[in-house]
Amino acid sequence: MHARIVHDDLGHCLPHLRRGRIRRCRLAEIQQRTVERKCAPRDPFARPHDRRGEGSGEVRVRGDRVHARTVPRGCLRCKPLDAHRPPLQVGRMAQPPILTLSDIALTFGGDPLFTQAALIVQPGDRVCLVGRNGSGKSTLMKIMAGMIEPDAGQRFLRPGMQVSYMDQDPDFTGYDTLGDFAMEGLELGMEWKVYAAAEGLKLALERDPAQASGGERRRAALAKLLAAEPDLMLLDEPTNHLDIQAIGWLEEHLKATRSAFVMISHDRTFLRELTRATLWVDRGVVRRLESGFEAFEDWRDKTFEEEDMQRHKLNRLIKEEARWAVEGISARRKRNQGRVRRLGELRDERSSQIRRQGTAAMGFKAGSKSGRLVVEATDVTKVFGDTVIVEDFSIRVMRGERLALVGPNGEIGRAHV
Repeated sequence: MHARIVHDDLGHCLPHLRRGRIRRCRLAEIQQRTVERKCAPRDPFARPHDRRGEGSGEVRVRGDRVHARTVPRGCLRCKPLDAHRPPLQVGRMAQPPILTLSDIALTFGGDPLFTQAALIVQPGDRVCLVGRNGSGKSTLMKIMAGMIEPDAGQRFLRPGMQVSYMDQDPDFTGYDTLGDFAMEGLELGMEWKVYAAAEGLKLALERDPAQASGGERRRAALAKLLAAEPDLMLLDEPTNHLDIQAIGWLEEHLKATRSAFVMISHDRTFLRELTRATLWVDRGVVRRLESGFEAFEDWRDKTFEEEDMQRHKLNRLIKEEARWAVEGISARRKRNQGRVRRLGELRDERSSQIRRQGTAAMGFKAGSKSGRLVVEATDVTKVFGDTVIVEDFSIRVMRGERLALVGPNGEIGRAHV
């Protein structure tokens, strides 16, 4: 009778391969090969090298050939293969998506913003939502949050799942302090989560919303979302109005969270560190890449190259069909009206294509060209009431220099400087 040793079982016999006869680079090749072994009648007194004994297969390598021989089950060198076989592992079933959008269409006035857009968000996803300014990223995120109803398509939220959206312009009507806003909806005893988030984001919870700056109001909205710990967090520009220390704290917090999140941000380093998938909004279509932002640019360039190639082929086909329509024999043209219709369809297809926009150009109004010294300030002091913004500040800026003005929010007055 014959039995087969599959590659998993073969792997357990590898310690008995003749030394010096095998290289590590051939290990994968040998493990994938199926080796035949023979099972003889039982002989409990069979020696390890005797073929008459019943036992497990042992493998020897001689040159490029693989040989098998039997080793009895009582052999001290090799236990039966069944003893090495790992227990059957039953894999965990994949969880259904948290959120699904299918065939989403939305139009504001003129050209459609989305046409048959679709996406899914799985538990534990770390997704960046990217696209040109005005492509509809924030609008798509509001559709995901259920704040905007699309013209067509379906939005399905898995029952029992919670989705929270961080608005760029939160409404503080009816709240006396930023803390009251951030703690709304939390269970009793969970207020500490707001205090922890406020400490990391450097937010004064006791501040009146009417006197708070735009950055403080957005940080309060972010603290509220982080404290709620929803199943899916929709973060629209979370790093705006955050200083370097607060961005670092937020990055570490999002790395440790168990919630899924979809994020819009212009901070490329922040996206590279946190995301494992990419949603690209481009001309009304949503594409997904199962890699983080670091792979986005190569993927985008490859997509554009493929589009250019397809457009070139389409233009060439239209040119050939148009030449046939002009130069074709009139007697045959009546029998080939299908080709004429096909030419019209190809032209309609080309006209319906939305061309991508070019690279953005920035223009700055410049005064007369300065000399080598651009600006020099000596012993500058600025005070607002009792608050000293800068005192005895001196600086010299030379042409071509690139300076970064950094510091904690609200403590230095960088914008005034």
